[in-house]
Amino acid sequence: MSSNSQDGFEAAETMAFKAERLAQAGLFKGMHKGMTIVSSIMVLLFVAFTGFNTDLAGKVFGSVRSWIEVTFGWYYMVTIVFLIVVCTFIVFSRFGSVRLGDDDSRPDFSNFAWFSMLFSAGIGIGILFFGVAEPIFYLDNSGAFGYPNNPYADLDGAEALGYDRAVDALRVTFFHWGFHGWAVYVIVGMSLAYFAYRKKLPLALRSALYPFIGDRIYGPIGHIVDIFGVLGCVFGVATSLGLGVSQMSVGLERLVGISSGTFTQLTLIALITLISVLSAVWGG
Repeated sequence: MSSNSQDGFEAAETMAFKAERLAQAGLFKGMHKGMTIVSSIMVLLFVAFTGFNTDLAGKVFGSVRSWIEVTFGWYYMVTIVFLIVVCTFIVFSRFGSVRLGDDDSRPDFSNFAWFSMLFSAGIGIGILFFGVAEPIFYLDNSGAFGYPNNPYADLDGAEALGYDRAVDALRVTFFHWGFHGWAVYVIVGMSLAYFAYRKKLPLALRSALYPFIGDRIYGPIGHIVDIFGVLGCVFGVATSLGLGVSQMSVGLERLVGISSGTFTQLTLIALITLISVLSAVWGG
């Protein structure tokens, strides 16, 4: 890296808290007040829209999803494959030996412990259920949900239940749970770690843009990137939580006879959320 780039990173480190305008006290301590409020309002509006008119929300989101799949499906596939190529290049190039922290830093856990934690947190709960359910879902050709279960198999001419459609079902499943998904995790995690712990920039998605736009990461561009990051995390966690709670409630019903209805699911969501918040606050 050039000396100018290094000087830029050092300057960014000294001005980070000032430029970020992080609140030093009060309810928003340690957070950017404007970004926090905007992100919260957007999430609340989304929840209100879906909660008060579920039928309309279902139609809108279904239409948006279909449009995205048709319009940007190719872009998604190309991007994921490109990220795999980038990860492979980093691993086998000299960049693979660059520490994500300071030169004298050392890992807190062994490789086995890291892989165990990553695997458990990344796909642990999901693969127990969807490792079986997803191939069956993509094999199904009934369109019970109002859209093709496996449009790739349909385009390939494997519309009937049989060997060819089963192969296509497994291909889509491997795409979701194999190296492709982990390539996304690696790029995002590595970018956050490198710029936060080695370059001492804020632990935020905006920091990955510093080599391209410099101190402008502290302006509107950086705010927009981080807001999208917050929304992605919230909705991603909400999806995983919703699917997990559905599985847990059905399990409780079959094991101990507790109803799997809305009350049970809301209770589970409340308990899981409480435990997560306490863990985050106490650092446990």
